[in-house]
Amino acid sequence: AVSRIPRRALPSEPAAEPTDSPDAAAETDEASGGVCDAVTIFWDLDNLRPPSGLETVWAFRMVEAAFEFADVAHVRAYARAGTVGEDARTILDAVGVTLVECPAVPEGSDAVLSTDVVN
Repeated sequence: AVSRIPRRALPSEPAAEPTDSPDAAAETDEASGGVCDAVTIFWDLDNLRPPSGLETVWAFRMVEAAFEFADVAHVRAYARAGTVGEDARTILDAVGVTLVECPAVPEGSDAVLSTDVVN
């Protein structure tokens, strides 16, 4: 799934920050065409699960972060089969996160995620 959430608009005038700050570097990269065409975030839900009740916020922030770097963003969440409830699936899908169910074996999601990153 390709998420289509607009990136934040940059200020029309550069801020008066030192040029070695991360924000200033990001604006410089943006102005010089340093933004990628597409980016993918690989999210291991087995090792980094949001606290209960914050699933929507975390998923949205992942998508939002991806759009800070590219015009097209993919966020893929990996979890062992049977570990993600129906509510969480609905939330992930609603914000454009692709859920990849992995084998229900120890480190199953790590193996699938690693393979996807290499490919």
